[in-house]
Amino acid sequence: MSWKILQFQYSQIIEKIREKKNFSSDWKKFQVLSNEINKNPPLAISTLQQSVEQIAKIKPKNKIRIFDHGCGAGLKIIYLACIGYKNIYGVNVNFDVYPINKILKSKFKLSEQRFFQTEGKKVPFKSNFFDFIISCQVLEHLREDEIYHYYSEEGRVLKKNGLVYHEVPHKLIPYESHTRLWLIHLFPNFLKPLLYGIFISVQKKKNLFFKGRYYAERYTKNFLILRMPNFHKKMLKRYIGNFKDLTQDRLSSQSDLSSYDRDSPIRLRKLIQKIFTIPLLGKLVIIIFKNFFILQTLAKKK
Repeated sequence: MSWKILQFQYSQIIEKIREKKNFSSDWKKFQVLSNEINKNPPLAISTLQQSVEQIAKIKPKNKIRIFDHGCGAGLKIIYLACIGYKNIYGVNVNFDVYPINKILKSKFKLSEQRFFQTEGKKVPFKSNFFDFIISCQVLEHLREDEIYHYYSEEGRVLKKNGLVYHEVPHKLIPYESHTRLWLIHLFPNFLKPLLYGIFISVQKKKNLFFKGRYYAERYTKNFLILRMPNFHKKMLKRYIGNFKDLTQDRLSSQSDLSSYDRDSPIRLRKLIQKIFTIPLLGKLVIIIFKNFFILQTLAKKK
């Protein structure tokens, strides 16, 4: 069962909530899809789900307090609620969290507000409150004055022996999924206006050459700030504790790639996966090249 179908179904729910329409039938479909996906989770959710299941071994699902630190529209956290992890909370900066709270109130009968829109630094929860924290592709959007607060707040609100799952695009990934361009983010900043102007003009098939400076600013200073993998590992050690790099395990698995965006290099990813699954050789290739893929970590608070 494709994650993309669930994603579409969720977008229908959000749209109806915003239009103040009844979304009960869409919600029932979402629940059915969630339960089907739970039987064989695809790449988009499998590593995160396996991580939270470590807490579920020692604590009932509905008692695990989960915090989505930058929840976006809320798809992943609502999916987890549908499969039993109902004790959920979250914050976000860019998305209105009203639809998420509406779902919790209407379908999970929760009267208290659980999701908040914040300024991106302090989170509105007390210390030592959560068993598990999720951060999926958020850190690459944080400025220098925000990222240290982000990690520090995770350390503050996480319980002792609690876990934090991070999924982080970084500077060493050759294909940058936000711009859908190869390698440009690796060039010196003074060349980026020229390169963005050329390649985005080719990509969009119209003359955007003179907007190269705008795109360079957007994808270098404002919207997208890519850092080295070791920076994030140091932050985990400083603010959380010991961590495991999950990237190698993910690349070694036989993953369902149906959740990939159509515009991403899916054929190349399928070819790479075949190489990764070759006995002995595949493992060696993964060890050599794992730093060129999204970093996934699971950290445990001291």
